[in-house]
Amino acid sequence: MSLFGDEMPETDALLLDDSDALQAGSDNHLRPAREMQFCLAHDAQEQQCLKMLAEGKMPHALLLTGVKGIGKATFAHRLAKHLLANDAAKPDPNQDALFGDDAPAAAPQNMDVSPDNKAVRLYLNGAHPDCKTVERAYDDAKNKYKDAVDVGEIRKIAPFLRMAASDGGWRIVIIDDADTMNRSAQNALLKVLEEPPKKTLIILVAHRPGRLITTIHSRVQRIAFSPLPSDDLHQLLNMAEDKPDDTQIVTLISMAQGSIGQALELWEQGGIDSLATVVDLLATYPRFDWVSLHKKIDPLTRAGQDQAYRLFQAILCRIFCDMTSAKARGNALPEYLQGHAAATKIQTEKSLQNLVSLSGALQDHFDRSNFANLDKKQTLLHAISLIAA
Repeated sequence: MSLFGDEMPETDALLLDDSDALQAGSDNHLRPAREMQFCLAHDAQEQQCLKMLAEGKMPHALLLTGVKGIGKATFAHRLAKHLLANDAAKPDPNQDALFGDDAPAAAPQNMDVSPDNKAVRLYLNGAHPDCKTVERAYDDAKNKYKDAVDVGEIRKIAPFLRMAASDGGWRIVIIDDADTMNRSAQNALLKVLEEPPKKTLIILVAHRPGRLITTIHSRVQRIAFSPLPSDDLHQLLNMAEDKPDDTQIVTLISMAQGSIGQALELWEQGGIDSLATVVDLLATYPRFDWVSLHKKIDPLTRAGQDQAYRLFQAILCRIFCDMTSAKARGNALPEYLQGHAAATKIQTEKSLQNLVSLSGALQDHFDRSNFANLDKKQTLLHAISLIAA
């Protein structure tokens, strides 16, 4: 279980999956990826796509890769809107120009589009006939997103692409969380990738591209995305409707590893408070006061506190992973752990081998306990005992 892994509760307010990246709307607040007006830190990828378009070399399928929450979905929707808006903006070839031939349009310098463009308005409402978005369905009964993109939705892509485009332009499909497709879904997609119709663009958004079969990789052009710089994370966090304060932003950036999605998920779930709880519990390492620990852990194990309980586990595991990474590289502890004496003491006293073993042991312990639905308090107390050993 990682801090932002699939095991965490998945709701619109928490996962931000479908906002693999969020962007600002006209009211200067963060918006879902479809509604974005700009995309930070990915100018090189944007210029690469514009160059392919200008040269008539846009492939029929793109694979956008990189860690979750850095703007891949935002970029996919931005590219789709750019293509559709420019299709709609083309002059009618059957209508004579007022003063002879139309002057050739200058190549665009970016993929900005006007929200007043008819194609963009349709797109923002999810009503553009030439674009289809496929993503994991939301399970209302379980209050979470399903684990995988449905194979039935993938099978709808082929008949969609066979229809003529409304403006004689692009037909576009965006598949978010493409790496969650099972083998049947991937094989169904492969049939489309093998013989794509003309002027078709299929955009796969994948956080873990290694889960896709090699035959899909061989039929797409991969574009890699890097984590966001701290300045961009700071700018985006300042756009959150429930904005963290400056101190909280520094902590979130330190923990987010370049992912605005992860930073927002952590913020929305109360991760700052959970981090404080974990650090407080570790404060007396290695001579833990077990009576005091019982009292501090008790609120996490009460009914209705499942989210806080899982978040505590995730942050504890994350802390020891970050300690291990810092030890292995000879680096200082990440900023969110600096100033906490217990964290410094643990990293200093334990060898790299000890930290590697402990990180794995904590992860395995929580995985087994959660799978078997074991007593929550005993699960957390045993985790502390592993640290104390």
